[in-house]
Amino acid sequence: CLAEGDAKYTMSLPFGVIQLMDAQNGRALLDEYILALKEQFRKKGKTLYAVGGTWRSMAKVWSIQHSKWRRVKNGQKIAAVKILPFLEDMQNTEFQELVKAYGIDKKRAQMIPGAAYAMKTLINALGLSKVVFSETGLREGVLHTEYIKQQEENDEQSKATA
Repeated sequence: CLAEGDAKYTMSLPFGVIQLMDAQNGRALLDEYILALKEQFRKKGKTLYAVGGTWRSMAKVWSIQHSKWRRVKNGQKIAAVKILPFLEDMQNTEFQELVKAYGIDKKRAQMIPGAAYAMKTLINALGLSKVVFSETGLREGVLHTEYIKQQEENDEQSKATA
């Protein structure tokens, strides 16, 4: 959950969507991993914070399908009960359709079925109630943090020499 801008009780999977593209082996890996964490994590929070390009691509498709398309807004929230049928559809959608109908990058479109499976599995296994999509990724967050840190250091140096 997020409290006052701090992430608490976070979990990052030790593998990526590319591994989940292998429908049989990747999904078995995810199932095994989630099962091991299920009880520990279930008690911690009810929101999945989806950060990354493939998640944003899925949010774009969701928004277009629901006539709400605009750039994926930071903090875009979707109730789990609403997104589960969409995730089921995305698991079975050919990447060419995602490219043609929604303008999704081919590489991202190829990853969406695995990502949809991962999100559906997380929602169901951990009893999550909503998904919140991030507008940017980890890289942008790290860059922003470093930029702010540098600005603060510059401000301190300016104060010291004034």
